[in-house]
Amino acid sequence: LTRWGQCHPTLTGRKNIVQMGPGGITQYLTAVQGMPRQVEDSLNKMVRNFIWKGAKVPPVNGNTLSLPIQEGGL
Repeated sequence: LTRWGQCHPTLTGRKNIVQMGPGGITQYLTAVQGMPRQVEDSLNKMVRNFIWKGAKVPPVNGNTLSLPIQEGGL
């Protein structure tokens, strides 16, 4: 994610990067092997920091982002 962040992607671009990279890999591994809660929490934190560029207070609630586009999500 650090390398992708250097390209200065838009919010939509960052969402796509997360879906292609950590999102796809972790979904597969979780389905096949399961994932400890601590690892899941750590990955979620990394993704949040990437999406919001490390902002202390995100401008949009994380639950809102996961909604369908028609409902205001990404």
